[in-house]
Amino acid sequence: MVFAIRWNKLHKTTGHLQGDRFHARMIENKEDFLRVFRYINQNPVKAGW
Repeated sequence: MVFAIRWNKLHKTTGHLQGDRFHARMIENKEDFLRVFRYINQNPVKAGW
């Protein structure tokens, strides 16, 4: 975190060094909802938890 703070001050930027971390989108229909629901529920499985 200290590195990011110093980097941002030196380069006159803000935020995360890797850019935007999270993106939000409106879920507009049932198919999108089911796709997101499956994705979220599979994260622990893919991580081996």
